[in-house]
Amino acid sequence: MGNKILRLLEQRYTDGFYSDYDIWYDPMHPEVGRANDYPKIPVKSPIPELMLKSVGTKVIDLYPEGYDEGIPFEVYDKISALYD
Repeated sequence: MGNKILRLLEQRYTDGFYSDYDIWYDPMHPEVGRANDYPKIPVKSPIPELMLKSVGTKVIDLYPEGYDEGIPFEVYDKISALYD
């Protein structure tokens, strides 16, 4: 299942499905976990060359005020309450 989702994302990316958003991403930036961070682990399926290039210009704040893990505090609190 996970492999199918990965292939779908790769296909959509290479087809330009996500190209309208202009969100900055650099797969070789040290803060995001680079594609070559695990040289001793054998590659099962190579990452398409297109997906190794930096894209976009709009930098998104990953830790906005009032959010926890990308979820508004009020929603996060309700979800957390379900586990109490």
